[in-house]
Amino acid sequence: AGESLEQIFSAMAPPLEKELEDKAKELQKLRGEVETDMEGSMLPHVEKMGEALDTLSMKNLAEMRSKKKVSDEIVKVMNTLYYVLNEKEARAEDWRKLAFDYKFAERLKCFDRDDLSDTAFTRLDGFFSEPEPDVDGDRKFGDIVVTNVVLTWMRGLYNYCKERKRLQPRIDQVRKLDGELQALYELKAKDK
Repeated sequence: AGESLEQIFSAMAPPLEKELEDKAKELQKLRGEVETDMEGSMLPHVEKMGEALDTLSMKNLAEMRSKKKVSDEIVKVMNTLYYVLNEKEARAEDWRKLAFDYKFAERLKCFDRDDLSDTAFTRLDGFFSEPEPDVDGDRKFGDIVVTNVVLTWMRGLYNYCKERKRLQPRIDQVRKLDGELQALYELKAKDK
């Protein structure tokens, strides 16, 4: 019972080093698996979203703005987008404000996919659980182009978020292991 603290800590050091090593290996393996899974199942959706937005032009938006009346299908798509971006129902012609936003494509490109609320996800889930609106008219006219871009973007966002929800338990496990590893490093630092 006459051991000094230094002797006690030095007796504990090898197991702590081993635990640190094991935890670091476990974290590295899990993080690699999750990153590979994310790249394979989430990244393609992000790429499709970006590619669709790259096809959008100011001319398309201007043509959409110039139309007095658009089809109900287009209104449904744009109202869903309005809800996703603003988390509130669009009133009457609120969705048209999106077409008047000269940073429309940039706003969608900068949208934080990882911060989509549950209510917005539920709205997308409901939207995509029904048959997709038929917006095939003249594919060269702005309202059709914009709507198809928005559909592609929302579909990508929806699929991205579904995959994120599927992977969330493993992402949380990585965070937990990372926290445990940091705590072990802090314990080791105190032992010195």
